[in-house]
Amino acid sequence: MLSLNSRGARYSPEGSAVMSVEDLGKIKNAEIEFSKFVMFVGKNSSGKSYLANIVWAVRSSFLGLGNNGENLCKSPKWFKDLLDSAKQSPDEKISISGQKILSHYNRFLARNFEKFAHRIFNHKSLRVGSIKFRSKSEICIEAMSKEPEWVRAELGESDFINVISSWMFSWSAEGGGSAENLSALIGLDSNEYDVIYRACVEKIIFGDLHAQWMRATYLPAARTGLVLSVSDLASSAFDPEPTSTRRRSSRFTAPMSRFIQDLIQSSDNSGRFNMEIVEFLERSIFGGELSITGRGVPEFRFVSKEFDGALPMHAVSSMITELTPFLALVSASPCYDGIIIEEPEAHLHLSAQRCMARALARLANSDRPIVATTHSDTFIQQINLLCRLADLSQPKMKALGYSKHDVLRRDDVRVYEFEEGNGRSFVKEAPFKEGGFVVNSINQTLFDLVDEVMELQE
Repeated sequence: MLSLNSRGARYSPEGSAVMSVEDLGKIKNAEIEFSKFVMFVGKNSSGKSYLANIVWAVRSSFLGLGNNGENLCKSPKWFKDLLDSAKQSPDEKISISGQKILSHYNRFLARNFEKFAHRIFNHKSLRVGSIKFRSKSEICIEAMSKEPEWVRAELGESDFINVISSWMFSWSAEGGGSAENLSALIGLDSNEYDVIYRACVEKIIFGDLHAQWMRATYLPAARTGLVLSVSDLASSAFDPEPTSTRRRSSRFTAPMSRFIQDLIQSSDNSGRFNMEIVEFLERSIFGGELSITGRGVPEFRFVSKEFDGALPMHAVSSMITELTPFLALVSASPCYDGIIIEEPEAHLHLSAQRCMARALARLANSDRPIVATTHSDTFIQQINLLCRLADLSQPKMKALGYSKHDVLRRDDVRVYEFEEGNGRSFVKEAPFKEGGFVVNSINQTLFDLVDEVMELQE
């Protein structure tokens, strides 16, 4: 099975789906809308990491939406009948309700989510509850009588192109349009119905025609310890896939196992992707360059601008070891399927936190969706500032040291606060007011601090 995508009208006019989670660990309920930039904010042990792990699973085709293995979601009969009808009328669009597709997927999740959750978190005592999706989108599918020219350009004149079938996807609101403006899935196996159905599910969830067989980049908290011990870890010891029948020997969660695998393999492609972001951070925070050598087990070294030679990770500051995995993974992967990062402000001075927020905003603006958990008021306020840059003229923005790549559109940012009550967490979307996103738990702590300072002064 091969999937190709054009660069045409990619995003649904209705936006992404809404994900509802119930009774996950400490979380009583949460409703999350996938967006370009999402932040989870709340006190320690409020459930932010649990929800970040679930987002990773959704963004990594982990919940039965992959392309191989066991326990994959199968297409319903009505969907197969629609595809058969499309084959009889090639080049004619068939419009399908996104919610109808997701309703079938939700029933699959109701039967299987507990099993997936145990594999994600690598233990069976966690309360896992349920997960479901809803969407207002409609998706159009059409069987192509002939593959579009851009597909032939991708595949060349190989024999393979003569035995493929082309399926095109678009959003119903687009109306007409040429094949070059749509995305295509090229199928060859007996499970063509199932593969196309799972592709529809992912495209509807994210409101993105390019979404398919996704693999998000995950960066956990406590990255320093994993970087310092990477030489003692072997990628063969980790298996985060939900379809594996092999007994897992590690005690890591699935996203953390994937993180370690990606870190071990980062030397293979390091320095090929997102280099403007990497160089920005090396210049503004890192104070040098990251050197990655070796194959199989990479060796990370810090090359300082202040003296000759390269320092090993055990001889540098926690700021360097904390940023190293971020720089390594972002430069080793295009990260098209998103980045989930816990506590991007960890071990960073306030000024460095502001730079990190800008780096993540720039990644988001280059179609790398971001999900970040944070405790930092500075980080949140920097995101607020980036949301307000759109109100400034270009000269004023430049005078403040910003560029158009730093600007975050208000509609592209979602902030979710984890509020606690009766031992449970309730996830609510933080409001955006004149000054930016209002996070009550952080603001209240700052107010309490000011009150105590004023009392001491009196």
